[in-house]
Amino acid sequence: MWLGLAKVNPELFAEIQANPDLLDAIFFDEGDRPAGLDERSDVFGCDYRTLSAVAEACAEVDEAGTDWREYYAWLARATGENESDHLPGYEFTYGPAFAFTSADVQRMADGLAEESWSLDEDDARELSGTGEEEQEEEEDGDEPEFDDFIDLVPFFAAAAREGKAIVGGIS
Repeated sequence: MWLGLAKVNPELFAEIQANPDLLDAIFFDEGDRPAGLDERSDVFGCDYRTLSAVAEACAEVDEAGTDWREYYAWLARATGENESDHLPGYEFTYGPAFAFTSADVQRMADGLAEESWSLDEDDARELSGTGEEEQEEEEDGDEPEFDDFIDLVPFFAAAAREGKAIVGGIS
């Protein structure tokens, strides 16, 4: 399961709301990418299962027995858990597309920061249960498979600074 997010300018956001099929070009390379969308800086992806496992472990450490979606309400929202954020007319593999206005993005960036959802790589490694083998792979130049989610908060913060909206889904 892969969480995909894209920062989009307000004009593209309005186009996507009117025609959600534009998400095919953004997330699945079907058709031409919309103008002004930089794949390197405007598109974010991470392993949703790892993110949810780490969130669950963190919530358990802080408040045993609490579902991470309740404990980390902003993280849950950032991953499309709030029905009010769903974008009608488009389904990813694991649920509906979701969308956040630029005003929502600012509130979400602040909320994610308040939840302290900014782990460093050592914390991520410890909470995800990865050991020396994965660390050796990282040292050999391979990308680590467990820490791609640590850029989620900076992604939302950048979108907020840029005045952009965010669209996404889980495939």
